[in-house]
Amino acid sequence: IGIFLPLWISSDLANDPLLLLITGVVTIGIGDAFAAICGKTFGRVMLTERKTFEGSSASVLSQTCFLWILCDFYYGYTLPVLLSLLLGFLSVFSAGIELLIYEHSDNLLLPLAQFQVVLVLMQLNRSLFK
Repeated sequence: IGIFLPLWISSDLANDPLLLLITGVVTIGIGDAFAAICGKTFGRVMLTERKTFEGSSASVLSQTCFLWILCDFYYGYTLPVLLSLLLGFLSVFSAGIELLIYEHSDNLLLPLAQFQVVLVLMQLNRSLFK
């Protein structure tokens, strides 16, 4: 459900930026998948009972790389430093939220939290998110 949540709550699917609409795919489909694989395979430093530093780091790195590549190909230009930092912030934010929330609801709350952060960033600088 969480992977589609941003699409369901979007106010204008035809005109909303792609970055806003794919927050569910990025947080659950990319970040959560890489966190699970790397956390199970390489995880040594436990952050919580079931979360590892290595898994959380893999989530942040995979989300940031995916968004950077997506923007490079979709928008057709290499990202400015500011936007790269904002995308990195989004990834770190979602990893931090995942550590703080109840374990069984993270697949619903992560996409929603990241959706809200992207909305705020869009309001701050609309030209970055066309």
